[in-house]
Amino acid sequence: MKYTDIAWDFDGTLFDSYPSCVQEFKELLKSYGCEETDEAIMDKMVITSRHARDHFAEKYGLDANELKRKFKGFKSFRPEEVRPYPGVEAVLKAIQDSGRHNILFTNRDHTAIDYLEYHGLAKYFAGFVTQKEMPVLKPDPSGAYVMRDKFNIAPGKLLMVGDRTADIDSVKPAGFDGCFFNTNDIEVPSNADYVLDKDNLAGLLDII
Repeated sequence: MKYTDIAWDFDGTLFDSYPSCVQEFKELLKSYGCEETDEAIMDKMVITSRHARDHFAEKYGLDANELKRKFKGFKSFRPEEVRPYPGVEAVLKAIQDSGRHNILFTNRDHTAIDYLEYHGLAKYFAGFVTQKEMPVLKPDPSGAYVMRDKFNIAPGKLLMVGDRTADIDSVKPAGFDGCFFNTNDIEVPSNADYVLDKDNLAGLLDII
């Protein structure tokens, strides 16, 4: 067994939540008289939400802390409003059935688990590492060390699946591999060990 554990990012990897967040942020900028395209916002948001806030605050001379307070982002949507990507459940089940472990590894808070439970996906996970357990959020590697110790995972035995460079960067120092799931058609991280196109999540089963 090449990998014993598969770690999953949440937003943009398991759930298609970015479009809703982009629209909310676009409306927030409009309230300040600032017009931006969906593409420009997405380009910054897929790095991190904080990066998007800081970038546009600097560009338009806005208060970044005020934007942080007003932008609810991923926390503002009810579970029924954002759905998992097609094929997610089948892949999670196949991994579990193979004797491997699915682990949620997300910068989001406990609401990510609420989404999984609502859509009947929590049962496929052996455990969760969310914002609460991370000393510093991804791309800082501290969360990966927490995950390693919490689940007793040997170096080289975990594969991180995520849609951002931050996901890959966060696990490398812990000796884990990264699979870039390119749901947003962005530049592939140079340190990704594997790449999956947005319509080929099932290809993960051939990798592991």
